[in-house]
Amino acid sequence: TDLTVSDGPVWTTTSLSNGESGQSYSANLDITADSASTISTSPVSGSLPSGVTIGSTTNPSGSTYRAVLSGTLPTVASQTQYSFTIRATDAQGQTADQAFTLTSEVGIQNSGGFC
Repeated sequence: TDLTVSDGPVWTTTSLSNGESGQSYSANLDITADSASTISTSPVSGSLPSGVTIGSTTNPSGSTYRAVLSGTLPTVASQTQYSFTIRATDAQGQTADQAFTLTSEVGIQNSGGFC
């Protein structure tokens, strides 16, 4: 019997940029893994903003795997934070969890701010 020893997945994306209420949003979620043929990602706690999903994971280069968090942020009246944890699972069933906070900000166009 062969024994495969590999390190579990490691998140290289550890924070998200803020987005604007009611606007499209996209962020790369990058993970490294040494012997994974595939990495899957899924939310395990908290909730993604309504209208935002995680796409399937791709392997853009070498040991880097990428899932894209994208969609249209909900329209909110004031700054709103969404906190959630995403789990990456490699081909050996090893997992790594990463907590994220995505802040939806209200634009300044209609706030009586600078013109």
